Amino acid sequence: MPPGSAFAFGALLALSACESVDGAVKKEGPAAKATLAKAAEVATDLRARPPVRTDDVVKPEGERLRIAEDDDTANTDLVYLEDLKTPGELGNVYARLRGSDTLGVCAAYAAHGTPPWDARDPNRWSGAVFAGEVTRQLQYCGKLKALFVLRTMEFVRPANARLELRPPTPTETGLDAGASADGGARGDAGVRPGTKPVVVVKPRALADAGAPRDAGTPQDAGPSPFVLPPRGNIVPATVSGCRDDMYRCVYDGGYLRVEVHVYGIDPVVKHRGAFVVEAESSGAVDLDTTDVESALEDDLRKQLKRAFRAAVLQNAGETWIGGFE
Repeated sequence: MPPGSAFAFGALLALSACESVDGAVKKEGPAAKATLAKAAEVATDLRARPPVRTDDVVKPEGERLRIAEDDDTANTDLVYLEDLKTPGELGNVYARLRGSDTLGVCAAYAAHGTPPWDARDPNRWSGAVFAGEVTRQLQYCGKLKALFVLRTMEFVRPANARLELRPPTPTETGLDAGASADGGARGDAGVRPGTKPVVVVKPRALADAGAPRDAGTPQDAGPSPFVLPPRGNIVPATVSGCRDDMYRCVYDGGYLRVEVHVYGIDPVVKHRGAFVVEAESSGAVDLDTTDVESALEDDLRKQLKRAFRAAVLQNAGETWIGGFE
């Protein structure tokens, strides 16, 4: 998750004018490849580990782990186990945390000087590559001291986005915001007369300790958000989007259960513990967009980001973490 800015981009263009991609790989590649070799050891070790039953992280000795989306002092990177299967290729990860593709980028640059293959964004592979950007990414990977490796254990894709008639406002019902139908005070669980609360459809109960399973592709992970037929006061969320004076967007909320394994990789690979992060999307949201499917994925990513930050601070409190507010 190396830093980026308009100034840095301008500097990269200037640097690229006098340095080739091959030159950048030759200069910075060895240190990055050493990190990638340790990441391969991490992947082998993690695949053999059973599911996490108890959160437990041994605090690192010496230098604090620094995770950041935009900080050149960061020494710890996020990576999905799916990304470590084939160097230079990114796994088909739904609701991916921002910045977690860096090792895949480094592997692709070091191997063949191109962006990584990304099944969810095939056009990325043929994008332009500048020597300055290659230098920056490889330098970042070469100085890493630790990895937070995410292993997806359970995944339910948000689906069945649909428009539901909005509940009447207090003005429309003749009730103020704090009154119930019988004139008493309404608690947080109260609903307006003639309406019913939106029910978030939760996933089935999880197995106590099942083996990790492939999250699958977005195509086979669940129904399309556009398949629910008209029914009563509910209609499909179509290209008209989910923002309307009469309707609100509701959907079957998505769910992720992810293990986060902490590995030190300097000077040697060492598993320092793990903890579990769970995130569930809300099931009801105002979407000012016509791209409903992407919006549902973004909502689940936001919930995962929030849960991840809280879990890191709870389980590895001496770790410095930025960019995850």
